[in-house]
Amino acid sequence: MRRRKIDRAWHISKINPTPSQQDHIEKAIFTHVDHDVLESMTAKQIAQLFIIHNISWHDAKAHAGAEYLKGDDCVWIGRDVQKLISVSALKEIA
Repeated sequence: MRRRKIDRAWHISKINPTPSQQDHIEKAIFTHVDHDVLESMTAKQIAQLFIIHNISWHDAKAHAGAEYLKGDDCVWIGRDVQKLISVSALKEIA
């Protein structure tokens, strides 16, 4: 699949993922959806897959206590906080 179509799908989805989120979403979709099906889809249809996966990602994060995102050097704090905080900001607090 052409990168241009993938980039257009991200633009259409209006999702602004972190690099690790984008990598996770793309790997999940491109691993589990048949290649021929993906090739036949428009950027708008692929954007819908990104949106659905992103919703699932955030639902899972909402129930998590905390998670270190190594690629982004951040910590996701779930539950009632729902914030992505850089490790450097956490070091300043501690």
